[in-house]
Amino acid sequence: MKLTILHCLFITLLLLGSTVGAATRISLVDGRWHLNGDVTHPGAPAEGLLMNVRMVNATFEDRNDATRPPGFDADANTDAFIAQIPAYHAAGVRAFTLCLQGGMAGYEDALNSAFNTDGSLRPDYLARVERAIRACDKQGVAVILGLFYQRQTKLFKDDDAIRAAMVNALRWVAERGFKNVLIEIANEYPHKGFTHDLIRTPQGMASLLRLAKDTAPDLLFTASGYGDGRLHDEVAAACDFLTPHFNGTPVEKIPERLAALKRFGKPIVCNEDDKTGASAAAALRACVENGAGYGLMLKKKNQYFPLEFEGEKDDPKFYAALAEITSPAASPQANTPSASHQLTLVAVLHDEAALTGAHDIEIREGLAYVAGKGFTRRNLPASGVFPCEPGAGGSFAIVDVSRPATPKVLWFADTPLAYEDAETVLPPGPGRLLVGTRDLFLFDVSNPATPLQLAAIEDRPRGDLINGCARLAASV
Repeated sequence: MKLTILHCLFITLLLLGSTVGAATRISLVDGRWHLNGDVTHPGAPAEGLLMNVRMVNATFEDRNDATRPPGFDADANTDAFIAQIPAYHAAGVRAFTLCLQGGMAGYEDALNSAFNTDGSLRPDYLARVERAIRACDKQGVAVILGLFYQRQTKLFKDDDAIRAAMVNALRWVAERGFKNVLIEIANEYPHKGFTHDLIRTPQGMASLLRLAKDTAPDLLFTASGYGDGRLHDEVAAACDFLTPHFNGTPVEKIPERLAALKRFGKPIVCNEDDKTGASAAAALRACVENGAGYGLMLKKKNQYFPLEFEGEKDDPKFYAALAEITSPAASPQANTPSASHQLTLVAVLHDEAALTGAHDIEIREGLAYVAGKGFTRRNLPASGVFPCEPGAGGSFAIVDVSRPATPKVLWFADTPLAYEDAETVLPPGPGRLLVGTRDLFLFDVSNPATPLQLAAIEDRPRGDLINGCARLAASV
């Protein structure tokens, strides 16, 4: 870009749209967790990890008259949890695991499910779940929403009802516009308590994960394994992130289990461990030191009757350790690269049509916007410099990098001369993208697979060979 462009080219962001609402959005960027575009726990040992607590019975009910605890009020129970969300957040919690079929409540034969036998949804149950999710959203907290629990799926009449239940739940999440929700298809899918092979076998669970992604491609999915910290290869490959449980895993074995899972190249979030006190704190540190998030399950406090939610008072030793490890002050070597911050090459994407002469890249919310000058090694000038050659064309592409090990080109410009000498990209706001070539283009990228050109400015020679863009307040 020529210097004179700084004096003449300003674009009001009224053209670029504006952020609507203040919903909490959870995303993965280069394998690290972000909330509203910011990495979790910046500057702390837990930076980029997802610290969570299992609260699956925060929305509990028991429709079995023979087992329901006398006087239990499901709405009051949910209210008690919601009231403590700010306290948990202050202690370093950034996600809760909830579940549409709850969890073990300390007694058998409870009837606790958001689903009917045919897979249809029960509005009164979902009303409590929605209140809890929106309360988390307000506090900047994510929700790992479980769908199936081993003690409840026997109510489904067949496999088709299970598939219908999953699809209906995912559509409900999408229709509510939740951006802070991750999906756990099943809690400990290999558990013998599951009566359907569709859930219990690796092949069946992998098929459900694939169906889930087809149904709701904007969500991130997982399925948790047993408490031994292991997952079947087929299931791990189908997950967007991995959720081992460490109930039965000694602290000293946790690094070994995590090392085995890292070969899948996916973020790891333990979302259940029933250790308490100093033992839970040690397990927390073992996870963080090995690049994984940690999830506490205080079953006698938060999951078994009588259900209680008291913030950090639930387990003072653990929550003190959590506050420390999520605090920047707890990192004595904050400026020294640690093992979890070392760069590792996980994939190479080669697409000469889409990425020719790639020159600039910006990554937002798991998407990479790439501008290219239109040169390859085969036509590199003898000088080794890439001058603008009129008629040589350029490239512009949008790449899905939400799964770093398998990047995928979603869209690229098939008219290279339209984006000649593309050298810069800038996402100035949600759903908008500026592309600098010999001209300046504004795109709507709300649907990254089908971007729409909204405007273009051609003002040569004052605006030519645009090499960089920066946003300053309402101008670019």
